[in-house]
Amino acid sequence: MNKNPAFKPVLAVLAFIVVFLGWALNAQAVSSPSSLSVEILEMRISRNSDCSAAVSVFTASPKAWDMFGGPGLGSGIISTGTYHCVMFHISDTVRFIPKDSLEPLCVPGTTYTYDIYQPVPPNDSVAPDGTHIPATTGDDSPWIYLSDAPTAVTLNNGCFQPTKTLTGGPCVLAPLTILSDQTHTLVMNADSQLGPFGCGTTCCLSSADPVVISIR
Repeated sequence: MNKNPAFKPVLAVLAFIVVFLGWALNAQAVSSPSSLSVEILEMRISRNSDCSAAVSVFTASPKAWDMFGGPGLGSGIISTGTYHCVMFHISDTVRFIPKDSLEPLCVPGTTYTYDIYQPVPPNDSVAPDGTHIPATTGDDSPWIYLSDAPTAVTLNNGCFQPTKTLTGGPCVLAPLTILSDQTHTLVMNADSQLGPFGCGTTCCLSSADPVVISIR
């Protein structure tokens, strides 16, 4: 099989596993999740670090996927080559169950919900077509961007914009190379990501040190 043509369409399947790297990202008391459910509506990829000219890999029926359950999320036909930006259209309400006890905030076996895209601090997600998606206190569907752009940064960043702006930018991701029919895995580090983190008297996800994602 010739694996080198620049635009050979191949089948890429995205599955999910989670790895815990044991990072202690915060000095305050923290907990880790045993379950983290996110509703992913669509995945797109781009050959460009600024996420322009993106192509859709798959769209999904609205469903909350437990990222710790190893689900096969979707598959799509992708031209061979190297892609420098990956983006996900998601629901901003995530659900998680703490693995460790952080009484009285994070109780193991208890399901918590958290809105990751809120009006305060100011958030502004931009869709691939340039449309701005206002952040509300209700259900929103922002886009998450991951790229290898020089301005990409993970800490203190919601990853809601394809390029660097005053209110954010993409989070860091290594380039994704597609050569043949293959399965890729989205690897998430969510260890030590639960705690109070300024959200009052409930358990929530860290907004300063978000879940670290890579695709392998």
